[in-house]
Amino acid sequence: MATANTKRASDAHPLDLYNTEAWATQLAINAGVFDQERNRLMWDPCDGLGDLSNMLVANGFNVRVSDKYDHANRGITLLDFLGPHDQQADCYIVMNPPFKQTAEFIDRALEVADRVYMFNRTSVLETVTRAERFVSKQWPLKYFYQYAPRVGCSKGEDREPQAKAVMYAWYVFDKSYTGEPILRWLY
Repeated sequence: MATANTKRASDAHPLDLYNTEAWATQLAINAGVFDQERNRLMWDPCDGLGDLSNMLVANGFNVRVSDKYDHANRGITLLDFLGPHDQQADCYIVMNPPFKQTAEFIDRALEVADRVYMFNRTSVLETVTRAERFVSKQWPLKYFYQYAPRVGCSKGEDREPQAKAVMYAWYVFDKSYTGEPILRWLY
């Protein structure tokens, strides 16, 4: 089923760029989503146009960035996070990955970091395969922060406005956590 944020033109780049709205990141920061990482290095391997990482930096967080593509020729580190690389993270991952590759990004992030912060659609919770990974603790979800207001992620380098038809959340994975996920709301 297609929604305003999932329709794709036949000639669209396979890794469409969707930008995290600044107010949505600020809301998460204000709610304390990232407080545990206040004095640690965070790495965003899906930096896109830098909206998410720029808000974190503006709020005093130390963030390293990379992306597979240098969107808008920003001069960032080019790195295919899912491909072979020698980057080991003694840091904490924060990202808004391409939705079609969500599972691969979660798996890779948990290989290189103890905690992972992922902004993504609420529908990541759907499907039996994903449910099994959450329940088995292969994906050790500690916090699930659901946005009460809808977030409209603009599309592409030109920031094409998108309808606020998709629900988003922050997923916080923690390898040391063995309990049930804790649900919180952002509003």
